[in-house]
Amino acid sequence: MSEQKIDDIIESYDNEKNSELLRELEKLKPKPFASITSTVSLVFVLLIFQYFAGFDMFKGDNYILVMLIIVISGAGVAERVQINKRIDLLVKFIKNNTLQQRNT
Repeated sequence: MSEQKIDDIIESYDNEKNSELLRELEKLKPKPFASITSTVSLVFVLLIFQYFAGFDMFKGDNYILVMLIIVISGAGVAERVQINKRIDLLVKFIKNNTLQQRNT
């Protein structure tokens, strides 16, 4: 086998592997309205809990519990944002690495 043919096979294998990684990373990207959906569902659950349990959210010290739930939910959203930024950075890195390999 010639050296050129071997290089072509290796390059096609690398391209296929990079394409597969990019497809997997694209699947991990967030849905467009994920944060809005999670916020609406949190409010809905709090209202259902208030209705069925007779729990008044703004009476006495109950508002502290509601604030704590909202803060914990916000921390989860912030963590998801960081994870999504990392995924986007990985996608950019793989694309740039693929372009550099093709140019050399």
